[in-house]
Formats: sequence, C-alpha cells, structure tokens
Amino acid sequence: VWRKQGATSRALCTLHLMDYACFDLIPIPDLCQDVFSDASFNDRLLTQPSTTPPTSHQGSKETMASACNFCEGGIANPELLVPKTGGLTCVQVKAAATKEVNGTATCRTVQKEEEECCPTKRVGDSHA
Repeated sequence: VWRKQGATSRALCTLHLMDYACFDLIPIPDLCQDVFSDASFNDRLLTQPSTTPPTSHQGSKETMASACNFCEGGIANPELLVPKTGGLTCVQVKAAATKEVNGTATCRTVQKEEEECCPTKRVGDSHA
C-alpha cells in the first residue's frame, strides 16, 4: 500500500498527523509532508465539523464541553508555524484539537502545543 503512494497512503498520513506533531523522533515521510502542506488538506482540516462522539446529554452543555480545549483565551499569532507538526499553524492545530475529546491522551498531547501558540496561558491555572 505505501509503495503505491496513492489515496490509501495519503490517508495514512492523515491518521498519523498527531503522531508526527507530537513526537519529534518520528521522521515525517516526504509524501506526508506533501499532504500536510497541500492547501486542500488544510482547508478540509479547518472546515470539517467536530466529530465529538454523542453523549447521553445530546445537545446539552456537557456535549459542547467535551471537545478538546486549546488556547481558549485566544491565539497570540494564528499563523505561527508550530515546530514538529509538518508545517501546521497554531490555528490549524486548534482546529485539529476540536476534533478530539477533552481528557484523552491525544487531547493532552495536542494541548502541549499551547506553550507555543498561546504563551499567555495562565501557568498553574487549576482549569488547565
């Protein structure tokens, strides 16, 4: 599958986006770098609706709050390229975070990028 460098390979890049973003020892293959820098990929990343799983409180505040929180106080520089993400900006990382469930390992890993994107985050804040 990978040798063909086709749609399935490109989909695998998308599935591993957060791995590449969060672990600096994983080399990003050239194909994946192409996928991540493609304008249509970034457009889809920013425009897809949240895929937060439904809860028993469908439509309540609990459902809305279950999306992964990221830079809730705002992003200082939305176009800042976040290191080791394959060229994603802070606003793109925030968009990806909203597709994760708050409290999961993936969400916590993404939230580590808040240090880059929202340096005004309150250190020691009990809500973080």
